[in-house]
Amino acid sequence: MRAIRENLKWGDWLLIFFLCACIIISLLCFYLVSPRGRTLVVVFENREVHRMSLDQDGEFDVSGPLGHTVIRVEDGRARIVEAPCPHKTCMRMGSIRHSGDLIICLPNRVLLRIEGKDRRRLDGITM
Repeated sequence: MRAIRENLKWGDWLLIFFLCACIIISLLCFYLVSPRGRTLVVVFENREVHRMSLDQDGEFDVSGPLGHTVIRVEDGRARIVEAPCPHKTCMRMGSIRHSGDLIICLPNRVLLRIEGKDRRRLDGITM
């Protein structure tokens, strides 16, 4: 690692800084410009079981094969706050707010999806 740093010239550091700045600015612009979702849709076993505006705060639960999944809508964001699944991956995903965002609790078969006017054309894989 030390040999790499010693071989870099000031132009190399300038290029690295410029590329990092471009990446950060493009990601910020992407998330600031992407449309905010308007509606939370909760799906259980391919059936829509709940539809709620993200403008109103609230908390509700959805029953699944393992138990109850508690969903909270707060400040225009939705997240799973309690889940009966063993690994709690759905809880660690955090909040969603943009159109097209998803949270899936696969063991309990619950899916949260944000719908809005426009969907983002890019996702985390294609960025």
